[in-house]
Amino acid sequence: MTKKLLLIALIIILNVKMVGQEMCNCNADLNFVIEKIEKEHPGFSINVTDKNIQQYKSLKDSLTTETNKANLSKELCQKIIKKYISFIKDKHLQIYDPIVINEAEYQKNFAAKNLPQYKELENETAYVKIPSFNYTLWKELDNFYDSIAPIVKTKQKIIVDIRNNGGGGERMYNQLLKILKSNAKKIKIAVVYNNKCASACEEVALILTENKNIKTFGTNTNGGFAYGFIKEYKTPNCGFTFVSTTKKYTERLQYEFVGVQPEFLLNNEKESEWLKIVEKKLDELKLN
Repeated sequence: MTKKLLLIALIIILNVKMVGQEMCNCNADLNFVIEKIEKEHPGFSINVTDKNIQQYKSLKDSLTTETNKANLSKELCQKIIKKYISFIKDKHLQIYDPIVINEAEYQKNFAAKNLPQYKELENETAYVKIPSFNYTLWKELDNFYDSIAPIVKTKQKIIVDIRNNGGGGERMYNQLLKILKSNAKKIKIAVVYNNKCASACEEVALILTENKNIKTFGTNTNGGFAYGFIKEYKTPNCGFTFVSTTKKYTERLQYEFVGVQPEFLLNNEKESEWLKIVEKKLDELKLN
């Protein structure tokens, strides 16, 4: 009886393991991604040149051989495709299983975790935190910008915190830029960002860094905004979500994998202390 129970338990464990490692035709999905990259990615000709074409072909052949062996687990298939897309230096490129990450639940909770914030610090300082420029937050951001526009005019200093902002769209930050630029010669303004400021957040960082009346603090941004206009595909067999881009910004290529450097680097400071450092520095600075 004991042996029979052990056998049943072993069968159950093996079945659970197989469910967790669902198999799929990885070759079909790899070929799908390769075709999308080669025919549609705006940076393919920049990343694959005469100098590295043989290296690219060798990578493609070796990965194709791996996927031709047999049906693979979705987890392993995902790793193989990631090896391929890593050859293209575009940080927007992603491949993931929407079931594993529970995409629906993530989207549901996104807004609540990324709402803009305003508070008043000491010495007539306004603190503005924008965790995201995602399109799904357009109502919240519009209302927020409308509410702070008249308030910040009455302050002596403004600190705008865009750390950890993963980006979004131009529509989501244009009003913020207008508010800051219109007050830049009258109020001391600081913008704080870090290496998790990515995509559209980096565009904001670059624009504000180039404004001599606005001071920027932190570390280099993420280095992923030379490509944009994201498009999502569902792979034909494994059902992965493949994220790619459709537009190239040639003038931003110099920042890809490098990031935008702030005027005042805080590489050697604890990030939890950044706001205190910024406040102190603003007190010392004079308006241009």
